[in-house]
Amino acid sequence: GLTLINIRALGDLTPEEQILYKKEMDVQNSSERLEELSEVVFKTFKVPCGFVVETSIGSLSGVIGSHAVGYDLIVMGTMGTTGIAEALIGSNTEKTVRFSQVPVLAVHKACRIASIKNILFPTTGDFNRTDFISKVRTLQDFLKAKLHVLLVNTPANFKRDEDGKEALEQFAKHYQLKNYALHFKNYRNEDRHKRDIAHKL
Repeated sequence: GLTLINIRALGDLTPEEQILYKKEMDVQNSSERLEELSEVVFKTFKVPCGFVVETSIGSLSGVIGSHAVGYDLIVMGTMGTTGIAEALIGSNTEKTVRFSQVPVLAVHKACRIASIKNILFPTTGDFNRTDFISKVRTLQDFLKAKLHVLLVNTPANFKRDEDGKEALEQFAKHYQLKNYALHFKNYRNEDRHKRDIAHKL
């Protein structure tokens, strides 16, 4: 099943920001709107869908983490609609991705599921991520997408070209990957190269 959660977490805001945030969120995310959305989800996808509205003095990422118990996946947006909501949602999505014990899917903007044909998967070549890779493969199968495995060669973690390519091949073999492409690239800035590869895909 699916649960829509609207959390108004005020712990990270000043009193002035709390007033502004309450006004924005009261307009944008009412219980009535979530109830309507849950009905649309059920009618469209035939998936049971509930909803929760909560105001908390704790941090948003902390409250989301406490709600994640018993769930298999967290889906969050990276942008609010306006003002303080946008800044708060973006920063807390990042915190949730970093610290959640449950896989997190961060959505930058809406897109058609059928248009997702390529998945970029940066890796260090770790052989101890069986459970995580299993979830990635499940997502890949569901989307019928190609998995692009990326290993970035940086000065801090340098490998010879032949060693890097061999490491990727062993990685794919170890996890029995299917419908994939391997990318071993030399770059001084790892984050910048990930963005470049993602843009090309």
